[in-house]
Amino acid sequence: MIINGLYLFDEQSTTGDSEILYNTKGTILVLQVKCDSTFEVAVKGCLQADKDNYNDLAAINMGSLEEATEITSEGIYQVDISGCKKIKLTLDSIDDKPITIYGAVKEG
Repeated sequence: MIINGLYLFDEQSTTGDSEILYNTKGTILVLQVKCDSTFEVAVKGCLQADKDNYNDLAAINMGSLEEATEITSEGIYQVDISGCKKIKLTLDSIDDKPITIYGAVKEG
């Protein structure tokens, strides 16, 4: 069951963080990544709602089933966010074309 869906980056062309996604009961984050350029995106999670201690989370490329801590190609990715109260994406680098990433938070 999908709990929430939103654009974490919508035609983003500069590095930086997405808005924080607050999580109360989701366990899986599914990301659809679209970009015609080279880029690096990290998914970060924080267990405590009142802190900003973020750590990198691994993403699984659902097309190849490869695991990575940096997303560097288009596709659909799945991230285990069990226990994370806050999630954000960090766009570490981007070339000349913008990136769009849509995320859906799911239960179980």
